[in-house]
Amino acid sequence: MYAAAVRGVPQPLPLPKSYTLGCTQSPDCNAPAQPDVAEGHANLASAYKDAARQDVAIASYRRALSLRPDFPEAFANLVHSLQARLGLLHTAIAR
Repeated sequence: MYAAAVRGVPQPLPLPKSYTLGCTQSPDCNAPAQPDVAEGHANLASAYKDAARQDVAIASYRRALSLRPDFPEAFANLVHSLQARLGLLHTAIAR
């Protein structure tokens, strides 16, 4: 499911090997080494958020929360990413 969410995203963000170990889909795959571990998805989401790729970050934070609903850091970062995406939308509309 996660791989489908990030498939087709242009220019994959290069990440440290610790994020991508175990990825077998392609050399550019940015899936966490343990796809059922919420922290891996949250860490990946943070990397995307820092790279201003809010849509992919939001998908990763949502996956983390689906695996661990009691994950306050992922929830807070999801809110920040949603706010950032909303800010980008307001800026685009204002132009």
